Amino acid sequence: METEVKQDLKFSILLKNGEVNDFAKAMGPLMALNGEEGNGILFVATKRSLRAFRMQSEHIMLASVYLDFKRFTDASVNEEINFPVSYKLLSSLLKVVSIGKGKKELRMIAREESVTFVYFSDEASLEYHEEYNEEIEIREPKVDYPYGSLVDAKAFVKSLAYAASSVTLTAGQGKLKVSYDLGDTKNTTLTYELPIGESYQPIPEGAQISVGTSAIKVMKSLRHSDGLMIRFKPAKKEDDIAPLKIGYKNGEVVGYLMIAPMIKG
Repeated sequence: METEVKQDLKFSILLKNGEVNDFAKAMGPLMALNGEEGNGILFVATKRSLRAFRMQSEHIMLASVYLDFKRFTDASVNEEINFPVSYKLLSSLLKVVSIGKGKKELRMIAREESVTFVYFSDEASLEYHEEYNEEIEIREPKVDYPYGSLVDAKAFVKSLAYAASSVTLTAGQGKLKVSYDLGDTKNTTLTYELPIGESYQPIPEGAQISVGTSAIKVMKSLRHSDGLMIRFKPAKKEDDIAPLKIGYKNGEVVGYLMIAPMIKG
């Protein structure tokens, strides 16, 4: 696939076949959050990785995904670069990439003033181009690694089967409790206990966070993942919002969703 390369090229990556699917799969949860367009997607490319951040505003990050370049066919980064992409552009691209069949290739090109996605398949050849503008000029959020503890994705999502309004997650003694009310006249409460597996940064003992409807929708969308990484980060002050980071682990692709619920206990 030939693509014109100009002097102001900052970043270029070529994805082939299964790599295109991996990219679309990793971006999916970012786009699904709340169903809102937000302020755009911020990509941060380095010599070894590509991070994508879903932004609510220039200061509030809703979600992030991490991709390792060692997994992909070709990547070229002159220096670390931040490049914003509108929700609308990426959403349009993913709709095509996700349903296309046969051989696929996707090249992402970032320059000084624009970003371009060039998509080739057995069925189509499409180009998505966007000039940077003030509406999606967003700053890179601070992200700390590594993240929390691993739980079984299928068991976790199955425990959420009847959850509709809010769920309380409680950590302790190597287990994660998932509790919520059924909302019936008997005020029935369901509680599931899931064993916590590999731990990169232990969940604080007794940490308890309540998550709402939008977060539940995102969590349910991760049922096909190999595993879920869950991390609580306690609020520093009583009035602060405490982040809950929920990610998925599919082979070497690891993504993290950052949800900001209020601490319940």
